[in-house]
Amino acid sequence: MGRNLALHMHYYPSFYPTPGTNYVGSPNFEAEMADDVSHHRIPVISMVCGDSLESIAQMKGADKTAIDTAANAIGALKTPVFLRFFWEFDLDVNGDTKNGDSANCFNQNLPLTSSSGPSRAGDFVAAWEAIHNEFAADHVTNVAWLWCPTGGWGTVGSPNQLTLTENQLAQFLPPSMPIQYVDWIGVDAYDWGGTGLDGTIGAFYTFYQHQVSSGQPILVAETGENSTNYQLGRTPQYQYLGQALSEIPSTYPQIRGFMYFDDPGQSSNDWSFNANGLSKWDYIANQPVFAPTLLNP
Repeated sequence: MGRNLALHMHYYPSFYPTPGTNYVGSPNFEAEMADDVSHHRIPVISMVCGDSLESIAQMKGADKTAIDTAANAIGALKTPVFLRFFWEFDLDVNGDTKNGDSANCFNQNLPLTSSSGPSRAGDFVAAWEAIHNEFAADHVTNVAWLWCPTGGWGTVGSPNQLTLTENQLAQFLPPSMPIQYVDWIGVDAYDWGGTGLDGTIGAFYTFYQHQVSSGQPILVAETGENSTNYQLGRTPQYQYLGQALSEIPSTYPQIRGFMYFDDPGQSSNDWSFNANGLSKWDYIANQPVFAPTLLNP
């Protein structure tokens, strides 16, 4: 490709140390982070909740111990990192477990949102604030906080639609005043419908324009185009990536980072690069709009 990638995605089960697993602070974690530092990559650390959001928000006992341990491990890196807590939460808010061990994160007895009482959105925000505040209390200053729902779903031939309404999704966004709890807005957006970049991120970008008044930059944390089914009316990978190169600067200027999910994934869609897709990725990665110097978490 001619240069190192600027970002590297890592997936961890939660903040909670589990012997025999790769958790934040484990020997594997330390080795992975050291490898990123040596290759001048910024780690993107992704974790599901690991406990109920109501419990995390209390920041006591085992939750506090685990989060302090993770905070100290991340702070010891002395290099900028993104922290993507409970990514794709919108897929799990109704009790599904599409992004890992997240079955007990939300209290399903609470309403989705509420203007006057407890809610699943309120629990998410309270847990996020509690983790952020605990990192601050532990003097961890090298974290960029990445809030990351999905860009929704779509059927073949149709653009993605958000899993929640814009107003509902906005209730899960932690505040920016008086403390800025979110530094970057993330999105995981796959071309489920085969309608190209506009159909993949258009609905989310509209949400961003309507609901994110504090102007944080956007990181497309996961995206993918099917590598094999473009014959069925879907967009070829190389074309999808070409659209990213041409359309992000003009149509989606708040997007300042773009990560491709080069993996078969967990569905019938195979997002891994085919030969033409990989060639196009190599090309766009060396264009000025994707220059790593533009990324500063």
